[in-house]
Amino acid sequence: MNRRPRKLLFVFWVVLVSCHFSFPLWSYRNAALEEEARAYRKIQQLISFGLVDKVIVGNKPWPRREMARIIREAESHLDRLRDVEQEIRAKMTLKYLKEAYAPELEGESTVAAHPFKEFSLEYLLMDSPSREIPIHNGSGDQIAAFVNPLTAYQRGRSYQDNHNFGLLTRHIAELTQHLSLAGRSHFLLQKQSSGPDAMRWGFDELYLRGEFKNIGLQIGRDMLAWGPAPEGGVFYSSNATPLDMFKISNASPFYYPWIFKYLGPAQASFHLAVLGSNRDIPHPYVAGWKLSFLPHKNFEFGFTHAVMAGGEGSADASFGNRVTDVFGVFASLGARDPNISNRVGGFDFTWRFPGLRGLNLYYEILMEDTKEPAHWDLMFWHEAINQVGLFLPQLSADGTQTLRFEFQRAGFRPYRHHQYTSGWTQNGRLMGSELGPDAYGFMLEFGHEPTPYFHQRHSFHFESRDSDVYFYGNQATVLRKTEDNPAERRYRLLHTLEWYSKAGQRWFLQAGYERVQQFNFVAGQDINNFLIHAGFTFYPKI
Repeated sequence: MNRRPRKLLFVFWVVLVSCHFSFPLWSYRNAALEEEARAYRKIQQLISFGLVDKVIVGNKPWPRREMARIIREAESHLDRLRDVEQEIRAKMTLKYLKEAYAPELEGESTVAAHPFKEFSLEYLLMDSPSREIPIHNGSGDQIAAFVNPLTAYQRGRSYQDNHNFGLLTRHIAELTQHLSLAGRSHFLLQKQSSGPDAMRWGFDELYLRGEFKNIGLQIGRDMLAWGPAPEGGVFYSSNATPLDMFKISNASPFYYPWIFKYLGPAQASFHLAVLGSNRDIPHPYVAGWKLSFLPHKNFEFGFTHAVMAGGEGSADASFGNRVTDVFGVFASLGARDPNISNRVGGFDFTWRFPGLRGLNLYYEILMEDTKEPAHWDLMFWHEAINQVGLFLPQLSADGTQTLRFEFQRAGFRPYRHHQYTSGWTQNGRLMGSELGPDAYGFMLEFGHEPTPYFHQRHSFHFESRDSDVYFYGNQATVLRKTEDNPAERRYRLLHTLEWYSKAGQRWFLQAGYERVQQFNFVAGQDINNFLIHAGFTFYPKI
């Protein structure tokens, strides 16, 4: 058995000190996090209008108090707008957000309980078989996971072929002005096309969160969505079951002292999570940190690092090696790699161009290993996942229409590992990108939100996943393909409609179709997949 991850707790102090240098903030009524995608879409619209200068988009989810701060900042900058259509749209969006975040904006501090903050009924009909990722690729690294893109980014919920009936609820208790308890549960009744019917129940979220000045402390199950893309990035996203973790971060952007203040507003986050027992090495821990900076209101960059280590039956390691491993990117560059974990690292940036209708260019990379300069093609290409995106938030001048393009390319090694052979996964789903290793793909999405209460998205996806075998030798510096196997290609259309009534109701409808060529890497095996997903959400006013 390895030493307990509690020995890493001193690392929390490092992040705590970083978060301490912050501007004074008073406490709000609700310390919970914002989990709804519609709120982030509306904030993105305000950013594109040039109303928000201090915001970091690569470290989500945000606390509700941070949403309130952004709303205040946007409202204070309305006089910047010269376009009448944008001014009308911005005022409509702000009116909607001010109603949604009234307690936080008003600074109320009463104790309150919402046993059912949300109550949702859903139905999902699916004909889309899951497919395992090839376990071996010839390098000695392995993985134990499956892909099913039609049900990706659903917090790891186990939807099955045929009929799925769901009951989803959200619960919040505001214990004090500093402390909140939040939960989101799901109950699924599944009538399967083969095998017996099944019932599944679980928590997507269940955490206790406290906020004190500008520091947020959290323990329990919650999602991490690190990266500039809406659903998170290539490290963590909403694709897998959320993590059971301890997390410490600053609630709002802060400034470092001394000359580091010129890096601009910053965000720091650290987490320590424990994974489940259904793995090759049960209960390993995952420790990770992300630092983001905003040196200019239109340019953001960040660094991410995470390790998977420990667990039942893993090798012992000293406390010093565990600490070195958490900051292992520096250890590797200094030739002091303890080599006791599955370690990943990388960086991201977002560059906004206000003069081009708010165009966003973003990029993120996950690297499996560091290499000497002579072999950086392996580090940045063959052993990495690269994601680049273009987001046009003002396809129409008033910001009601958007366009997003994303391209991803994954080398043969990412998410696989030779020691932790279940890979970078949680309950069989990839914790980062659903694309997986040895693959590339792109997505084009059109969005339309004519009013704050109606939204539609239409997207086209193309993905090519491979099952090739490689020779990896000479101390991991020589790469050669030894087997060129068939590639699986997917063409997918998704259409989503959301309507929110002023009476506190949400109606949701999604339809998807996918054409798969050479399914499971078998030549000539082509299939058609489809999905119908409908839901109704009621927000009780208690």
